[in-house]
Amino acid sequence: MAKYREVGRAARAAMLRLTPLAEPLSIDEAFLDLSRTEELHGACPAQLLAALALRVEAELGIRCRSD
Repeated sequence: MAKYREVGRAARAAMLRLTPLAEPLSIDEAFLDLSRTEELHGACPAQLLAALALRVEAELGIRCRSD
């Protein structure tokens, strides 16, 4: 459980670097408001979300999905 919390916190930190508007639902699930992120990061929300998923998978070894 400790490893699960550690990876969950790291994933949440990655989300918060993308947008401060992350609404956690559980340790491994959150809603992200990506409005205005294009202005902040210079790419459309879909590109930013895809990059986040790839980064989390590469750095943390877990897969992301968006439903």
